[in-house]
Amino acid sequence: MQRFKIDPFIIGIVSCAVLGLIIPVPTAVAKVLDEIKIWAIALLFFLYGARLRSRDVLKELRSWKLQGAILLATFGLCPLLAWATSTAFSPLVGHTLALGLLFVGLLPSTVQSSVTMTSIARGNIAASVCAATISTIAGVVLTPLLALLFLGQGGQINASGLVDVFVQIVVPFALGQLVEPKVGSHVRRHKMALRQYDQAVIWLIVFAAMSESMRLHVWTAVKAWQIGLMLVAIVVELALALACTWYLGKPLKFAYGDRVSLLMCGSKKSLTTGLPLAGAMFSPAMAATVAVPMICFHQLQLLICSALASWLEAHIAPTQTSE
Repeated sequence: MQRFKIDPFIIGIVSCAVLGLIIPVPTAVAKVLDEIKIWAIALLFFLYGARLRSRDVLKELRSWKLQGAILLATFGLCPLLAWATSTAFSPLVGHTLALGLLFVGLLPSTVQSSVTMTSIARGNIAASVCAATISTIAGVVLTPLLALLFLGQGGQINASGLVDVFVQIVVPFALGQLVEPKVGSHVRRHKMALRQYDQAVIWLIVFAAMSESMRLHVWTAVKAWQIGLMLVAIVVELALALACTWYLGKPLKFAYGDRVSLLMCGSKKSLTTGLPLAGAMFSPAMAATVAVPMICFHQLQLLICSALASWLEAHIAPTQTSE
């Protein structure tokens, strides 16, 4: 039985967060760091576009019922659950942390851990790869639109933020897709280097966000007990998403493997996509605070879903699977 272990990526996230809080960089260095971050994010999404096979994804759309259910869960059900959770906990955790709880629910699914958890639980791996890929592509457009729908009226997002998303994320991703037929096979041969670059960009974003939060004195208004209640809210939000996506598969008459794909892909949220989007759409001070629920959600979903996947594999999975 496979085990999902905490990897150096999570250790790196925590280390960069702590380092940014302890040793915030001065304003002059922060400006240089911000420029580096912008170009690093643009390259990150260019490489996303260059490595994703659009034709393969389109072929898998023949399983429209499962793929549609996962997309609906990711960009319909989860945003509503996140809105309900953030609304309920906002008086307790404060407006900005509650905003982060809501923003998490608007994000696309994460590719690697969704597929890994599906594999551990012996689910439909091919469907999960397709669903997570489609979610990533759709999220580049749908997440900013959902954020505008849920947050725009409150003045949290302005036009310049959406322009930044378009320039830093959508355009590089589209350019990557355009050159994928020519360079895609070469890019995909360097999986380890791509993964290391993904992680390095996230570490950079986390460090910059935490450093900025200290320079702007964001944490003077946040109490330790609010962080504790935020963690409770994250567990509630994740538990609701897991329960709904699992039991949704029953009336849809999905086989076990497809139910696992719906569970793992429909409930996961991508930190790799979320942090760059937050950095582009929110002010530096708000982006730093919004990043905290995202980072905590990411780690809790890994811990909870790895345990759940192992339990499903041991107690629910059929003896033989075709996946």
